[in-house]
Amino acid sequence: MTGIFKKDSYLFGSILGLGLLGISLFIIYLIMLSVGISDINEYYKIYLLSVIPNILLMRYYLKVLVFEKTGKALLFVTFILFIAYFYYQFRK
Repeated sequence: MTGIFKKDSYLFGSILGLGLLGISLFIIYLIMLSVGISDINEYYKIYLLSVIPNILLMRYYLKVLVFEKTGKALLFVTFILFIAYFYYQFRK
């Protein structure tokens, strides 16, 4: 990774987690549209799939780079996404 991604702060981790979430949501949404999945109940699966890059990036920051603040912020964003998923899924 370049020097711009080697920062250890909570704000950077939060921005990185939300940015990666947005990018992965968009890519998975486009893949689902191109495959032909248009059922609204299938869109909840996008949220679970979009968390996978956050988990991989969190592991990279915590284990390889040992940037605890950035890793904790990524963990927090991922945890909030899981809570939002289960709230919307079981609200029905």
